[in-house]
Amino acid sequence: MANSYIGKTCPFCQFPIKQDSEVLQCPGCKVPHHRECWQQNSGCTTFGCNVEMGSEQDGSSLDIRLRGDETQRSEPIKSNTAIKILSILVILGLVFLGWNYIQDQLPEEAFDDAQEDPLENTVVNITGNTVGNIVNGGLVAQQEDWIYYSNLQENGHLYKKSSDGTNKTKINSDNSWFINVVGDWVYYSNRSDGGKIYRIDLDGNNRMKINNAESWSVNVVDEWIYYRNYDSGKRIYRIRTDGSEKIRINDHESWSLNVVGEWLYYRNGRDNSLDKIRNDGSGHTRINNDEPWAINVAGAWIYYSNYNDNRRIYRVRTDGSSRESINNDRSVYLNVSGGWIYYRNIDDDGSVYRIKLDGSRRSKVNSSNSKYLSVLSDWVYYQNDDAGGQLYKTLSDGSVTRRID
Repeated sequence: MANSYIGKTCPFCQFPIKQDSEVLQCPGCKVPHHRECWQQNSGCTTFGCNVEMGSEQDGSSLDIRLRGDETQRSEPIKSNTAIKILSILVILGLVFLGWNYIQDQLPEEAFDDAQEDPLENTVVNITGNTVGNIVNGGLVAQQEDWIYYSNLQENGHLYKKSSDGTNKTKINSDNSWFINVVGDWVYYSNRSDGGKIYRIDLDGNNRMKINNAESWSVNVVDEWIYYRNYDSGKRIYRIRTDGSEKIRINDHESWSLNVVGEWLYYRNGRDNSLDKIRNDGSGHTRINNDEPWAINVAGAWIYYSNYNDNRRIYRVRTDGSSRESINNDRSVYLNVSGGWIYYRNIDDDGSVYRIKLDGSRRSKVNSSNSKYLSVLSDWVYYQNDDAGGQLYKTLSDGSVTRRID
C-alpha cells in the first residue's frame, strides 16, 4: 500500500508524496493528500470532490504514515476486530524475534550487503515541476535529493546539485528554461535552438530534440508534454515525451499554462479571460473575465495577478465561484507553495513578499529586485536584477540568502 502512494502528486501543494509523509486518503474520490494540506484546505482539494473535514464517519478515510515499506492506517477500530489485531501483533513479535536470530547468525559483511537496496528511498517525479515554478520560467526543479537549475552565470546552462549544495555537475551547454525532471530524463525549452523542446538524461547523455517549435510554459505530466507553441499563434499543444503524437489542444492565444489533472488552466489571450480546457481539447470553459497573469492552481482554487485591478492578487474556485481579492500590492511573478503565496511587490522596488492563502500574515522575504520566482521546500529561488540577473535563493523567512552558481 505504501508504494502505491509514493510519487503521487498531492492535489493541494502539487508536490510528490514521499516516504515518511503523513498522508490522508479522501473517502470520496480516494485521492491521497499530505495530511497538512488536507487540514489546511479543511477537506479534499480535488476538483469536483466536495468531501470536507469531519466527513469521516464511514471510516473509509485513512490517516497513512509512510515509513519505508510499512503503511500504518488510523481507522475507527470496531470491537470485533480487537482479537484479530492482537493476533497480528503476536505474529509480528514472533517475526521480529526470528529476524533477530537470523541476524545474529549472519557475518557482519553479509548483513551489510543485505541492507543495500539501490531502490530504497527512490521517489521519482510524475509531474516534472510545480505549476508555480513553470509560470515563472521553470529555472529550478527537484527530483529526490537533486536540484536541477539553469545557471544564469553561464548563459542558462543546465546543472544539478545535491540539496546540500555539494556534487555540482554540469548536464548541458544549452540555454535551458522550463526545466522538468521526470524519471531518468530532464526536459527543457532550449533557447540556444529557438526554444525547441529537448530532453537529456540525468547524467548529461542521450540529448534529443523533441519538437521543432518555439515552446514556452512546458509542463511534463506522466508521458505527455504540454506547451504553448509560439510558431502557431501561442496555441496549446501536447506531444509524447518521445516526440510522437503531436496534438493541438485549442485554437487561440494562451498564456500562464497550468496542467492539473485532466484540466489545463490558462489566460485566453484572445479575450483576456481566465479559461480552462480538458487535456484532450474538450470542455473549453470560461471561468471569469478578469485579465489574469501568473496563474497558479492550488487545490480547488486559482490564484492570479489581476491586471483589471491594478495587478492585485485574486483567487477564485476552479468552478468560477467565490472570487475574492487577496491583497493590495501590485503583485507579479506569483508562486503558490506550502500554504503561502510568494510574489514580486512592484510597490517595493520588486522585493519578494509572501502572504497566506487567505491574504493574512503578509511579510517581506528579501530586499532585492527579483523576478522568476521558483520555490523548492523552504527556499525561494529568483533572478536578482540587483546582481546582474544572477540566480539567488533565500530561505522563505528571509533569514539566509545565497548566490547559485
